[in-house]
Amino acid sequence: MPYGTISPTEDFFKNIDLSGRKEKILKQIAERIDFKPDNKQIWESRYWHKGVGAFNLSGTFTDKNGKKYKAILKVQGSKPKISEPEIIEKFNQQNKSKLIKLPRVLFSLPWSDKLGFEVYVFEKVEANFIIKPHEPASKESLEEFFQAYREYKDRALQKPFLPKPKNLPSYIEKFKKWRTIRLDNPLKSYITPEEDKKLLKFAEFISKILQEKTFEFQHGHLSVYDIKKKGEKYYLFSNLFWGYYYPLYDSIFAFEWFILGLAHLPSKTIEKQIDLWLTTIKDALQKSQYVKKTYGKKFLKYHYIGIVERLIAGLNLDILCVKKENIPKMKKILWRQLEKHIKKF
Repeated sequence: MPYGTISPTEDFFKNIDLSGRKEKILKQIAERIDFKPDNKQIWESRYWHKGVGAFNLSGTFTDKNGKKYKAILKVQGSKPKISEPEIIEKFNQQNKSKLIKLPRVLFSLPWSDKLGFEVYVFEKVEANFIIKPHEPASKESLEEFFQAYREYKDRALQKPFLPKPKNLPSYIEKFKKWRTIRLDNPLKSYITPEEDKKLLKFAEFISKILQEKTFEFQHGHLSVYDIKKKGEKYYLFSNLFWGYYYPLYDSIFAFEWFILGLAHLPSKTIEKQIDLWLTTIKDALQKSQYVKKTYGKKFLKYHYIGIVERLIAGLNLDILCVKKENIPKMKKILWRQLEKHIKKF
C-alpha cells in the first residue's frame, strides 16, 4: 500500500517501462490533441536502475478554441490512485498562500487500461532553481529555499485534502523492499553483507518509532527540482507525491538527493554542505508556525529521525544512483553522518 497516490517502490515490482514505447505513445497522443514538441529532448522518471515510469517534454499546446500555450506534456505510466489534475484542484481549493502556486492544468486524458497510460498537459512555468543541482548551495539560496518551505507548510497547506490510506506500510517494510531492489542492481556488491546487517538493525530501530499513527499529510517529494521561483511566486512540482509520510519528511527529502548529487566533489565540500543543510533545516523548523503549533520542542525528535532515515535510505539503495567511482567516497561520508546522528537517540 503506498503512502500517497503513487509509490515508485511498489511500481518497481510491476516492471513498468515506457522507454521502448515513447514514439508510439506520442503518435497516439498526437491523434487526440494538438501538441507540438519544441525538440526531441525528453525528461524521464526512472525506477532506480531500470524502467521508465513517466516522461515529459516541452512544446506548444493549442486548445479547442485555438489558443496556444507554452506547455509541458506529461505521460504517466503507473496508474495513480488520484490523477495529478485532481490533486492540483484540491490543493488550490484550500491554499491560503499568495506565494505558493502549482502549475495550471490545460488538458488531461484519463487513465486508459487499453493504452496503459494517462496524459497531462500543464502550462509551462518559466521558473528558476532556487538551489542549483550538482553545485554547492550558498547559505542565502538555502535560506530562501526553506523560506519557501515554511510558506508552504504554514500557509499553503491548511488541511489534508486526500484520504488517509488504510494499513500504511511500516518503515521496515519499505526498507526491505528497497533492499530487494538493491539486490537486483548490478552495483549491489558496493554494499557489503556487514553493512547490510547494520542498516537492517538501524531500520528496525527507526521503524519502532515511526508508527502509522504519527504519519501526517504532506508533499512527499520536495527536492530542489520541485520548489522553483518565478518572480515573487514559488511553484511546487511533482504533485503526484502528496500523501501521508512520517512527521517532517517534507523538510528532509531534498537533503539526501542533493547531497548524493554532489558525489563528484571533494569530501570536505560535501561534508560542509551537509552541515549547512542540516543547520538551515533545523532553523526553518524552529521558525515554522505549523511546527511550533504541532510539535513544540518535540520537533527535534522527528528532525533527527528524518536525518537518520534519509541516511539509511541513501546507504541502502539510493547511493547506487551515483557514478560507481564515487560510491566508496560517498559511503564513508554517509556512514560517518549516520553513526553520528544515531547516537542522538
